[in-house]
Amino acid sequence: MVKGTTFISYARPDSVFALKLAKDLQTTAATIWLDQLNIEAGENWDNAVQKALAGCGIFVVILTPAAVASENVLDEVAYALDNKKQVLPILQQACDRPFRLSRKQYIDFTGDYDTGLKQLFKALKVSPVAKAPVKKTAKAKIKSESGAITVTTAQTDVPDARKPKHTFRSSPATLSGDDVKKMLKKYDFYSTAEYGFSKAWSNPGGKGIVNDFQRKGQVIFDATTGLTWQQSGSPASMTFEKTQAYIEALNKKEFAGYSDWRLPTLEEAMSLMAPEQSEDGLFIDPVFDKSQYWIWTADRYSASASWLVNFSYGYCYNYVTTSFYVRAVR
Repeated sequence: MVKGTTFISYARPDSVFALKLAKDLQTTAATIWLDQLNIEAGENWDNAVQKALAGCGIFVVILTPAAVASENVLDEVAYALDNKKQVLPILQQACDRPFRLSRKQYIDFTGDYDTGLKQLFKALKVSPVAKAPVKKTAKAKIKSESGAITVTTAQTDVPDARKPKHTFRSSPATLSGDDVKKMLKKYDFYSTAEYGFSKAWSNPGGKGIVNDFQRKGQVIFDATTGLTWQQSGSPASMTFEKTQAYIEALNKKEFAGYSDWRLPTLEEAMSLMAPEQSEDGLFIDPVFDKSQYWIWTADRYSASASWLVNFSYGYCYNYVTTSFYVRAVR
């Protein structure tokens, strides 16, 4: 394993991917430094970053159009190269790589996330640390010859939860209209063809999936997908650029006891889309708060436009600057 800390450099629009990557790397024996996880409230940002850069053994840079346009990312790359750090580029979205990184072999995350993660584990010479199985106490009543009843306990191994029937991509991606059309068909998600602007990728015959929603206080667990959702979401709409601050605030205060909230991918958000309107007029189960009828996803259509889901009219689309709501997932 590489000695020292692994520093992750990224552009702010790629915060969701960076946090997911850091969380996955934390399942190994590697020591990870990410500003979202390691800079404390009130700490000087520049000093913390410079100290972490100086002490890191390996420098991972997430390459996207936003990253190669970021002066902060390019400064961090230059520092790592000038100080002979081991630099490991990760290509998360297609982009023109910086000149000084052009001869560095990168790990490709533009396709399947899990494949890229395995390659990264190999480069770092690490592997996930096996977790001990969850123990469940079973009680048994035994009647003795005297008639007395005693209770004994035994430890039995049980899984954390039953295996989800459906699993979806959880890392952000850039999707074209054709990509979305294929995805809707693949999972049979409903998306109306009633509106011209989204008709090209619509799937009006989609039946959706059979969700198994279970409300647990402020969250909704879907046993069908294994995803846990906010029952409501952001109290106000916001631009895409402000969504990450909202997510970071949720994780900072450990909303509902968790600190790994994120924006959903488009396919995760579409797993909530019902093929018919409920009694409250939305294409989503009424177990959810109806205020968040438009929600952002982590997926992009372009460098300036992101995909979102409209439960009011039953479709998905991409927008640039308009404000919508957030319903976080984990």
